[in-house]
Amino acid sequence: MAETVDCESNGNPDLFQAVASGKVKQVKTALAAVDPTAWRDEQGNTLLHKAVCEARPCVTKVIIEAIDGVDIRNIYGETPLALAAARGKTKAAEMLLAAGANPNTRDKQGRTPLIKASDAGHAGIVAVLIRHGANVNAADRNQETGLMMAAFWNYPKVVRTLARCGAVCDFANKDGWTAMTFAEDLGHSEVVKILEKCSNGRACRTV
Repeated sequence: MAETVDCESNGNPDLFQAVASGKVKQVKTALAAVDPTAWRDEQGNTLLHKAVCEARPCVTKVIIEAIDGVDIRNIYGETPLALAAARGKTKAAEMLLAAGANPNTRDKQGRTPLIKASDAGHAGIVAVLIRHGANVNAADRNQETGLMMAAFWNYPKVVRTLARCGAVCDFANKDGWTAMTFAEDLGHSEVVKILEKCSNGRACRTV
């Protein structure tokens, strides 16, 4: 289910290398000479996308402070927060959210950062996104939610986090599959036990 986006430099190797180096002084020097929002790789990733993927949090912070708005999209419709969520970059996600990143943006597949974090098994980021207003029941173009993703891949911590925070356990995708049917079909017994405590479409708050 997960889709990985590579953040390889294209056309601006020096600038991208400065970001990847993790050296704040180099990054500040490079940013002083260019428009930090004008540089993109072949997948449309900006310097901020690059920093989230590869750099230390201190570099990400420098770039956040140098640009106006952090909900920049690549060709897949992904924001830097979406990449942070998918890759388990908790500190980067927290900085982006503090800078005003929208936790409910959708990429071209209709996936929100919370769905992507759930799909990758990052319970910590799921919790951070929820604290900042992420919709726990958001569904993508296939009507699949973060809970379904976590149940499919057997991520009990993510399932428990989502269930405690209001995820509807019996929501069905376009094919009629729910988080429970995924878990049962794949033999994910721990996830099944968690989901059994959720009934009648109500959020499970005691798991």
